[in-house]
Amino acid sequence: MGLDNTWKQPGTDRGMLIPGLYENWMSFSGKLYERAVWETTGYSLHSDRILNEEIKEMAAKLYVAECPLYIPEDEWDFFVKMFRVYADSGAELVSSW
Repeated sequence: MGLDNTWKQPGTDRGMLIPGLYENWMSFSGKLYERAVWETTGYSLHSDRILNEEIKEMAAKLYVAECPLYIPEDEWDFFVKMFRVYADSGAELVSSW
């Protein structure tokens, strides 16, 4: 099984879906982004639960980071956008593997 990350409502296990954002992005396979997130933010996508204040910090760092060579630029741009939208919405991030 790979690394999966799911956006959750704060303090719950209920998934969080943002209207207007692609529905398949309520969760994502963290394997592709794991290295870039660690190198850019210092946070691991393997963390059991990343709280919203940490998500906001991560989103700010990802926003100013350059796209890693091993991730297509359009995919990276959407990933960063997703982090910013969920950060602003109060979401937390839960991992499973």
